[in-house]
Order: sequence, then C-alpha cells, then structure tokens
Amino acid sequence: MNYLVKQGDEKLGPYSLSELHERVQSGKIAPTDLAQSEGMTDWAEVSLVLGNIPIPAATPPAPAPPVQTVPLPFNMHWAILLILQAVTRNLFNFAWALYLANWARKLDGENKPLIMIAMYPAGMIAGFIAIANGRQAMR
Repeated sequence: MNYLVKQGDEKLGPYSLSELHERVQSGKIAPTDLAQSEGMTDWAEVSLVLGNIPIPAATPPAPAPPVQTVPLPFNMHWAILLILQAVTRNLFNFAWALYLANWARKLDGENKPLIMIAMYPAGMIAGFIAIANGRQAMR
C-alpha cells in the first residue's frame, strides 16, 4: 500500500510503508505531517499511520567545541614605538615584530609569521651588501 504525505500545501509521495518510515527516521518527514493511503478518506498524522513502529526522537545537535581565545598583545602607543625605533636604530622594530609574530602564531597555530620575520635580518644584510657594492662601484 502506498502513502501520500502532505507537508503544508505540498504533497509528496507515494511512499511504501518502509520508505515512509525511513524518511521519518532521516528527518525528511515529521511524525506530525499528514499522510493518506489509497483506501483512506481522511488525512492522518504519519505517527498514527506508522503505528507501533518506533520513531526515534530528534537528537539535539552536538555542542560546538569551545573556542579558545588568545589575549590581545601588549598595546603600545605609536609615538613610543617610533621613539624606541629611532633610539635603538631599528633593533626594537625587529624585536617588536618577533613579539607580534609569536602572537599571530597563537591565533592559528601556523609558524608562517615567524618565518617571515626570521627572513628580516637576511634582507637587511643583503641591503647593506648592495649599498656597499654601490659605493665601491662609484669609486
């Protein structure tokens, strides 16, 4: 025997009794939706049509894992950063960049910011060599 299912104004089906049970278990059809077989004159709830076939209760979704928060880095006024950079001749800039790169690593667990900062001294050395070579070429 086949059954039609009514969800609001939409009619679905026909479904066999086993198909109807599978759709209720998967959540595509609610037990409170209306169903009608070929021999029925009125619509009845799907739970009544299925009778003693157990319908599992809807399981609540699994709770989301807790989000780990990372405290914000130390906040320093830009004028203080500028003064420290000028006094230390850019050495503080490197140390501050290492501090912020380590903080960024804590956000997503990747080490890319620290690798980029580690390349900073190599770039400075290459710049000094280029300047020195340029001065020698001028003589």
